[in-house]
Amino acid sequence: MRPGCGTAEYGAPEVWLANAAAPLPDPGDVAAVDVYAAACVAFELLTGSVLFEAPNELAVVAKHLAHDGVPPGVMELARSSRTQELAELLCSALRSDPAKRCRADELREVLKRLSRRLERESWPLGGPPSA
Repeated sequence: MRPGCGTAEYGAPEVWLANAAAPLPDPGDVAAVDVYAAACVAFELLTGSVLFEAPNELAVVAKHLAHDGVPPGVMELARSSRTQELAELLCSALRSDPAKRCRADELREVLKRLSRRLERESWPLGGPPSA
């Protein structure tokens, strides 16, 4: 992880708050950065929308810094029984505190388990139920 370096749409809060003079985080913390980014990508792949939309990159980063695991788009997924478990997983992966995020193996296993159910859903998720 390089402090302050990343793509605005996928960067974990600690990427943007890191001090360049501080020592690099231990490998477990770096994995947490990857879990956060993977959750952002999963949200985008499944819904067709980025997690946060804003007029510029700085505003997108500000939105990553301001939430704690329940961005508005994930709240929308949580409202449907069809996508509630997915929303819970994304919330766990998007926590602001890296120590409170799910681990990469948990993210992978739950996504794998949910994949059969999700493949029957219409894309993008969040739309009306598929027939």
